[in-house]
Amino acid sequence: MSLAIDFGTSRTKIGIVKAGLFVNLVDEAASIPSMIAYNPGSENLYFGFDAASLQEDHIIKIPYLKLALKRNPSFTLGPYNLEQILASFFHYINVKYIRPKNISTSKIITGIPNYFGLRARGMLIRALQQAFTITDIELLPEPIAALMGYNFSHPRSKLSGDILSIDLGGGTSDFSFFTVDEDENEIILESQMQAGHDAFSGSEMDRFILRNVLFPAYAMETGQEIPLPLITEKNLQGKDSYYLYRMLETAEKVKLELDKRRECYIHAVDFFASVSLRMVISVETLIQSLKPVFRRLDDYITQQLTPRAQKLGLYNHQGWQLDYVLLLGGAALTPGLKERVEQLFPEVPVITPAEPELNVVMGLGAKAGEDRIYSLTSIKTIYPFVFFLELFNPEQEACLLHKLTFDTHNLELDLSSRYKIFTLTLDQYPSLFLEQDLVRLRLWEAENEGETMISQRFSGQEVILDTGIPSKEMSSGVDIYLNLKESCLELDFGPAAIKPGHKAEDLFFSLKNNYLDLVRFTENNPTLFQADFAADFAARIETVCQEPFFYREHRDIVAFKLYTLLQLLKQA
Repeated sequence: MSLAIDFGTSRTKIGIVKAGLFVNLVDEAASIPSMIAYNPGSENLYFGFDAASLQEDHIIKIPYLKLALKRNPSFTLGPYNLEQILASFFHYINVKYIRPKNISTSKIITGIPNYFGLRARGMLIRALQQAFTITDIELLPEPIAALMGYNFSHPRSKLSGDILSIDLGGGTSDFSFFTVDEDENEIILESQMQAGHDAFSGSEMDRFILRNVLFPAYAMETGQEIPLPLITEKNLQGKDSYYLYRMLETAEKVKLELDKRRECYIHAVDFFASVSLRMVISVETLIQSLKPVFRRLDDYITQQLTPRAQKLGLYNHQGWQLDYVLLLGGAALTPGLKERVEQLFPEVPVITPAEPELNVVMGLGAKAGEDRIYSLTSIKTIYPFVFFLELFNPEQEACLLHKLTFDTHNLELDLSSRYKIFTLTLDQYPSLFLEQDLVRLRLWEAENEGETMISQRFSGQEVILDTGIPSKEMSSGVDIYLNLKESCLELDFGPAAIKPGHKAEDLFFSLKNNYLDLVRFTENNPTLFQADFAADFAARIETVCQEPFFYREHRDIVAFKLYTLLQLLKQA
């Protein structure tokens, strides 16, 4: 069965489409916190609601795991790198929510922001493959999934034309322009921009409600002030993090309750320090408290979004040239927000679905379920990155980056296709590094276009291909391909020798870290478990990890085969 996963900044949703209906697999909770917690003493990781409930001071909590993929892909917690943390998070979802329902997962489709580069996309694919022990992973840009979700749940009022999607998530907000033809045979994502959590997002609205409504009410009712670390969110201890998470949940509840009625009664048990908070809040009070964050939305649309729309021909002297604004995300139902958006986009219909927080996962489910319409839909996107070839400048005795001419920024690319972006020969680029009989090939990816030659170090730049090629194979040239489906660069004679995260040492590091999980599986199946075998296998894994060239000795080949066998048993 095909599984849909909306890995959101603050919450993760999972579901399937069965018999034409969407089924949420998280039951009454609706979604899972995208949160991890780490215990430095035991080196244990905790996820979701389990992570949110921990109160010990020494616990380290990361509430927005997804942000690390974009901002800090080299992020680590103790001995765990980001890819291992992600794989563990998805394994937790698999064990807690998928397996108990006896769902056999053969394919996963997950949403990805279009501003994620190859490294982030590839890391997400590998983490899902490892967690679910399957290979068929499909990435779909989140704005397109959101549109599909809306049209799936509103079959009689489907949207087409030029559309702006405003997805107000808990940690970030995304603004995306795309074009949909009337029969949904083609969807083109033209642009996607992100407003960070400190600019405009659901969590920022919750924080304003906390600081301007709930905290003053608590002080008035109890005579006690909220401690400064909770107000500034700096130097938080474990107990403080626990309380902050619960306080933000209370603020979100206020926000959603006041979407339905003029006032609401809040009884937050143990709001802080074992003292409860009781109060009545009116919708006017809420809207007044959110004025500063609404002004941030005004500024973002005026200063950032409008210039981008002008370049796309969607804004001119006559105003916005849009057919619809689609307002999505968990914060879309905030009182006063839709009215504010309607003022910013006069004469453009602003559409808010009944369940705006589920549109992305519904769309992923419709696509994963091979909906008849979407299986025939052509999906294209602008890939907002450029590629650079690393060269050595002998005069400056430094490395420089030469921009490749393939124009991903202005071409509509098919998500399932492979594109040749460059042909490389030593005659053209004699300043490539030579190491004995090997040519050192290093390619970089960057968000912003720059000069033809730029210095090696600049913001947003990542190595996405680093390999050695025999000099004799370079004589006739090497074609370099962008494989969007697999989220990697490839060479014309096959997959590149090194893909991000697929180096031999990474493979065996993963093998070693999966060992305990596999042994636990055999422990739960007594007929398979032998203590001596487990100890011997562990020792062999240690040997292999120290020497990654596992084909040199027969025992290493055997160890690798044993690992593969255990993986197969685990899937049985």
